[in-house]
Amino acid sequence: EGTLLLTRAPGYVLVTHDVDADDFVNRVREGRSLLDTDPAAASMVIGEALSLWRGRAYEEFTYERWAQSEIEHLTEARLAAVESRIQADLDRGMAGELIGELGSLVREHPLRERFSAQLMIALYRSGRQAEALRAYRMLAERLADELAITPSAEVRHLEERMVMADPL
Repeated sequence: EGTLLLTRAPGYVLVTHDVDADDFVNRVREGRSLLDTDPAAASMVIGEALSLWRGRAYEEFTYERWAQSEIEHLTEARLAAVESRIQADLDRGMAGELIGELGSLVREHPLRERFSAQLMIALYRSGRQAEALRAYRMLAERLADELAITPSAEVRHLEERMVMADPL
């Protein structure tokens, strides 16, 4: 019990646990479970999970073939956690405070639709409908130019609601 080096035929097995990654995943899961009932608590718990990050995942092994899939997996998990934390903050009425952060995230991840959609919502809820619609057009142009696709149905519906001045 608690042993890291175990004897197994035909030799030994080194048992490792990526404690920070496990803690991150568990905290994000806990935070997401609070999204519908307590967005402030969800934001806090997911924020704590994100505070575990220091730099890039396995940065010292960036060019090692064996690490590539884990780096991609952890990077995606981190970005999804950021999206969840931002959603919690939007749900608790912090639209105006999120615009700068979301603008940076959209510039850093221009093809990630959820960041663009969250920026649109933050702008719209801050009384900046024209800028929200411009954010949609910029996303649509990027997707068309780089991938020859249109925004998802969810994002197109969001844009339609903004054009109609529906409350979000």
